[in-house]
Amino acid sequence: MDIGSVIFLAFIIFLGYRNGERAKLKEKSALGYGVLTVVMFFAGWVVGCLIVIFFFCKDIVNISLASNPANMKIMQDQLQQAFQSNPLHPLTMELFGIGGYLLVRYILENKPDKKKKLPYWPDNENAV
Repeated sequence: MDIGSVIFLAFIIFLGYRNGERAKLKEKSALGYGVLTVVMFFAGWVVGCLIVIFFFCKDIVNISLASNPANMKIMQDQLQQAFQSNPLHPLTMELFGIGGYLLVRYILENKPDKKKKLPYWPDNENAV
């Protein structure tokens, strides 16, 4: 594992932690929303990967090679070439992943805040 992968994983865990803290303020499960954030980040990342492959790399990657397991090495080389030749492709995938984090954050922001308890006033005689 290289340092870039470690930083990437630390960033994803940090995003899950931030949404977990927001969930705790709303009296929701911090662990549940943290895990949901990580899952949605990876789901968004996969969607971004598919969009990059199907729309931006049609000229480099031959998608029909995926149907035959014998040609998987050729397709892997094509994908590697596509992602190394243009730095915008991995950046696009990362931004889609951040979109997954923002989706969970949006859901949390629309949850109602915890109710504040009003002070108890037994009667109006002592009120000023």
